[in-house]
Formats: sequence, C-alpha cells, structure tokens
Amino acid sequence: MRTVKKQTFKWSLLIGIVLIFLNTTLGVAQTNVTIGSGDSAVSVEGTAGGTVRATRHGITDYGVCTGWIGSNADHVVTISSAISSMTISVRSPSDTTLVILGPNGEKRCVDDGNGPNPELQGAWPAGTYQIFVGSYAENETASYRLTLTPN
Repeated sequence: MRTVKKQTFKWSLLIGIVLIFLNTTLGVAQTNVTIGSGDSAVSVEGTAGGTVRATRHGITDYGVCTGWIGSNADHVVTISSAISSMTISVRSPSDTTLVILGPNGEKRCVDDGNGPNPELQGAWPAGTYQIFVGSYAENETASYRLTLTPN
C-alpha cells in the first residue's frame, strides 16, 4: 500500500512539473481585458508564436490569416459597450501577425498594418473577442505589446 502511494505521489509531482513547464514555456496564460466606449487606451504584453497555423481561420474581410499562433488565445477582450472606432495594434521587434475571433463568428486577421507590425482599425461591437498574436515564421517567438486605443 505504501509503495502505491509513493508511486502515485511521484506521478502527480511529475505531471505537475510538466504542466508548470508547459505553461511557462508555451505562454498558455491568458490576459483578460475589459474596455468600452470612452475608455482610455489599454496595453498588455506577451510572447507571440505557437504551433498552430493561423491559416486554419481562413481569409477575412480584413486580410488572410497568416503566421503561427497558440492553440489558446493570448488575450480575451470584453468590449462592454460598442466602440465606433478603435485601433488594435501590435508592436514587436519581430514580424508578427494578428488573429481576432469575435462574437457571432466574426474573424479579423492582419499581417502588416504598420510596417511589419499588425494593426486594425474599425468599429467594434460589444462582445467577447479572442486575440491571438502570432509569429510570421514557424518555431519563432517574439515579445510584443498589444494596445487597444479607442479613437
């Protein structure tokens, strides 16, 4: 009985260590942001890249989904009240991409909106948006700052 408990403990410890490793190295943690009409700009930081081809989200009215993203959103943004004009931009020393999945199946993707940095401007209905910041090249990661600026 004591041997079974020791082995169970060892496996539990090993699984815990692996999960911590995956969380810190793959950037699985999400940042939740709430913004609405009349609010000031909000910025968050993260690490771009992943193992999933952004092309799985197809072509949108805003551009082709390109690059490599994580399997989970980097940020979840809740827009509490519709914003008639807001700019969402990424600043990074590397070439990054942006995939935004919104309410009612809305998708917005952009590769280069401001030099090699993605940027989208437009009207944003109230709702929840999943934001993925990707790297342009496979197996590449890059630090970035995502800024949401109501205009």
